[in-house]
Amino acid sequence: MNYKVFQKSVLEEVKRRTGEDVRLCETTKNNSVVRAGIIMGEKEISPIIYLEEFFYKYQQKICSIETIAKEIIKVYNEHRDVPFSGKKILEKVGKEENVICKLIHTDSNAQLLQRVPHKTFLDLSVIYYLDGGELKDKSERMTILITNDILKMIPLREEKLYELALKNMEIKFEYKFYNMIEIFEEMPIDEEEKRRLIKSCEEEIMYVLTNKEKFWGATAILRTEILEEIGKKLKQNFYIIPSSIDEVLIVPSYADIDRKMMDTMIQEVNETQVSKEERLSDHAYYYSIEEGKIFL
Repeated sequence: MNYKVFQKSVLEEVKRRTGEDVRLCETTKNNSVVRAGIIMGEKEISPIIYLEEFFYKYQQKICSIETIAKEIIKVYNEHRDVPFSGKKILEKVGKEENVICKLIHTDSNAQLLQRVPHKTFLDLSVIYYLDGGELKDKSERMTILITNDILKMIPLREEKLYELALKNMEIKFEYKFYNMIEIFEEMPIDEEEKRRLIKSCEEEIMYVLTNKEKFWGATAILRTEILEEIGKKLKQNFYIIPSSIDEVLIVPSYADIDRKMMDTMIQEVNETQVSKEERLSDHAYYYSIEEGKIFL
């Protein structure tokens, strides 16, 4: 069964079990990734339940169409009690303290950028969201992309979004900078494997820059004071490796790494280990202490 047939089969089974208004929808995400999902109910605001993970389980014979339909109905019932219309939700969260941002690749999101306020940063772009906080089950956050149309509906000015978003990202999520060794030390893995990983990090010095929630943490590179502090700590210029929209890696320039090889490595990792929706860029950036800025 291909993905399109799967979607229709799940849709019909959910309809049969609920008798509600159920429909398929497609949403364009980061890097022009199109995700298919199911919307239930006639509310102006309804949760979208995406189907990719369910399709994977079906292909692996982990779940049947009937089991998947039951799970979708369960998820919907857990989140269906949103008591607001779209307008009232915007009245509730459309405030200065809820503006946050995400860093995305400009060329890979050309269509999206035509309909949202944004700020260009090198070959990347900053886009803005309203943060509605964590869902009840803490599985994810409720966020609303600030489009040009939504901006007209909330009491915020476009020229203030960037400043507000950077401030709120720090307040809500708190940026973190730490050595890869610290990550491996906390991993619940075999001690021998842990020692091997730690030794490899001692030979190839590498750091992680993200935030405590690992939520759109790559935005840390927008904060000049953070980069300045890292430069002071390392006492060296450094490379910034865009591992995902949630974090970047920092490599001191004295590390024995060829820039061309580094870019090749980033591209290979993107293709094999990072989902398209999570990718930020396919090359490294360079921070100069003397210049106090990032270069392509």
